[in-house]
Amino acid sequence: MTAKRALDLAVAVPMLALTLPVLLVAMLAIRATSAGPAIFSQIRVGRGGALFACRKLRTMYRATPSLPTHETPSGS
Repeated sequence: MTAKRALDLAVAVPMLALTLPVLLVAMLAIRATSAGPAIFSQIRVGRGGALFACRKLRTMYRATPSLPTHETPSGS
């Protein structure tokens, strides 16, 4: 194991332990106030064109229309 990997783990594991209770409370609050999953998952394009699943806490309504907000209008 390299020194960088050891440092990454030495920092990441305690931080996960500290933030996990906050994440669980947020997930319970999302589930208590709205229907649907607490985690939103979306396929995105990463470095070198590799696809990956981006997962985050859901902060929007589930029944909203699917609008391509990441695209610019034609003619712009």
